[in-house]
Amino acid sequence: MLLPVRMTRHGEQEPWQPARFGAEVWKERFRREWSLWDLWYCIVIELDHDDDPDGLREVFIDTTRSPGYGSGRDGEAKLNHLDDLIQRLAEVNRRDLPGPDDFADTRVVKRARDQVAGRVPIGMARRDRTDAQHAPNPVRSRGPFRLGRLPV
Repeated sequence: MLLPVRMTRHGEQEPWQPARFGAEVWKERFRREWSLWDLWYCIVIELDHDDDPDGLREVFIDTTRSPGYGSGRDGEAKLNHLDDLIQRLAEVNRRDLPGPDDFADTRVVKRARDQVAGRVPIGMARRDRTDAQHAPNPVRSRGPFRLGRLPV
């Protein structure tokens, strides 16, 4: 059976991979399913924020306060997913979700940075968002949070 290939810009062939969206299952570990968003968040937290989720939280709060485009809902959706991920990692008492191979793949790291910390808007399709990204946070959906005026 022949597998489809694509040509790289250097004229080499590599296996073609279908498009994958963030809400798809990336891996099953610790008796749970983890999405691509989970992988991407863990990579960005470890590489760009010294393994401190609060650093990424500040990025999302800034994006919600002063979005470069739209209403700041992408920042809120990403913040909701971060809260959900932190809770799920605490439930399994683990922080080592991605393995060394995930950090070694430069394509995965670039995609993680583009999707999580970049100004790439999250698609509105069901396939693009996790449940946490679709559901508004009940605390942040009221008062000053709803209008993008988050307390410092």
